[in-house]
Amino acid sequence: MSLYRILEHTPFPGEFIPMPECHLQRIEHAIFTDQKSYYERALVLGDEIYYPRAVAMQIIDARLLEMPRGKYRLENMEDVR
Repeated sequence: MSLYRILEHTPFPGEFIPMPECHLQRIEHAIFTDQKSYYERALVLGDEIYYPRAVAMQIIDARLLEMPRGKYRLENMEDVR
């Protein structure tokens, strides 16, 4: 199973940074009402948070409802390491 980190576009052209944890936690709380703690569906390695593709796409879809003009990218865990 491939794992992905969610990147969010910055105001600088072509620059993406990992989505802030506060956004990830808020969205997880809203869409996964059955989980008891944050990141149950994720792998946390230090400061990096990786999700299976299906979960990452659910998070991006929820974020796009809040910020329709946002741009997001998935970064494969194998590409980072």
